[in-house]
Amino acid sequence: MTLKSSNDTIKVSIHEGASLQEHEIHIRWENDEEATINILDVYVISFNKSNSLLEKSFKVVE
Repeated sequence: MTLKSSNDTIKVSIHEGASLQEHEIHIRWENDEEATINILDVYVISFNKSNSLLEKSFKVVE
């Protein structure tokens, strides 16, 4: 699985060859630029929209 934003990409190796179902991904938006993405209740990724090429938008939290 690959998550992309305008200046960052993160790959999470899950469900090789299979599509994720809608109920397996939960996104909680804190505001217009920050979100927490929970995948399969195993992977937690934070998203913070960044306009800087040096700053990453995605960070694996768990």
